[in-house]
Amino acid sequence: NRNGNANEQGENDPTPVRVPENPVIGLAKALTAGPTANAAGDWTMTFTYQLRNIGDVALTSVQLTDNFASVFGPEGTVVTGPTPVASGSCSTTAANGTATLAVGASCTAVWSVVIRGLTPGKTYNNTATVAGTSPAARVVTDISDDGAEIDPDRDGNANELGENDP
Repeated sequence: NRNGNANEQGENDPTPVRVPENPVIGLAKALTAGPTANAAGDWTMTFTYQLRNIGDVALTSVQLTDNFASVFGPEGTVVTGPTPVASGSCSTTAANGTATLAVGASCTAVWSVVIRGLTPGKTYNNTATVAGTSPAARVVTDISDDGAEIDPDRDGNANELGENDP
């Protein structure tokens, strides 16, 4: 108000300094058992997913999604699953979107699925997606890379060309 008194209310405002966040999540997926035909002619498969926080902030609401019906349909139908397997450290929490990942942390989800109507000899390309939420409510995602490495070139970006192959 230019009255010569610099200590009045509204004239001593702090200067905000916001440090930007860089949330990044990565996902790798491998077929670790099967496909194995059972007596009913269905195929049982087990997939292992590696989820890792490669960003600089913790992630919450981490959820893994794998749409088997769209991959194996219309000829194949999901009989059961995906079913979280207890051997994974975040099999269930990643399925229901309640997993959390600290900076640099990773977890393993193991899911099994039974599919009916698959064609022997045919290749089905299957990818999964993971999403997580940063403290600033920014949702980050990644499409799975085949194998166990979420960021094969180790550049801190798991969601680039050549790293989201089925």
